[in-house]
Amino acid sequence: ARQAGKAADVLSQVLNMARSIKAPAQERAVASMLAQAHGAQQNFEAALQASTRTLELTRQLGFQQMEAVDTYNVGLFNLMLKRPSEAVALFKQAQDKVTDNANPNFMKELLFNLGMSQIQIGEKNAGETNIRDALPKANQVKDWTKLLVGHQQLAELAKERGDVAEAQKQYADALKIAEQTKNTEARKRLKERMKGLRA
Repeated sequence: ARQAGKAADVLSQVLNMARSIKAPAQERAVASMLAQAHGAQQNFEAALQASTRTLELTRQLGFQQMEAVDTYNVGLFNLMLKRPSEAVALFKQAQDKVTDNANPNFMKELLFNLGMSQIQIGEKNAGETNIRDALPKANQVKDWTKLLVGHQQLAELAKERGDVAEAQKQYADALKIAEQTKNTEARKRLKERMKGLRA
């Protein structure tokens, strides 16, 4: 975290230099790095400001290939600041900008966070669909955490609507991942939830 703090200080100085010499492409690159540095420090308000500036410059410069990722980052920092409605709107904008050959890792993050944000604002069906769509991509890039959390979230949604069989299946899939990754805490929690289904 201290390194991220030092990086943020240096990047802020470089950003001011890029602004003063009116070099928008360089300013965009530095603002993007600054957003990530602030994000790493969990300074999400500063990260949101830097990512919003990055997106403004991306649009100004016509860097269309970067617009989906930059829009997603603004959405992500809104989500981290507990603003799920804003996050959903931004994630949907990012989704509209995605090209056909989008990176599966990026698509996993976009669909997963869109789904989780939608669930937070009560759009449970849409959220469930997006999480389901994120899972094969998470599997493709071997993101075990997203797979575990995704299956667990799908189980919770199934349980809420009274679909015990689907909840059982999703918990079992999450449990399998917890066992493969030797995540004893998750394994214990999942077994308790599975017991709760039978009660």
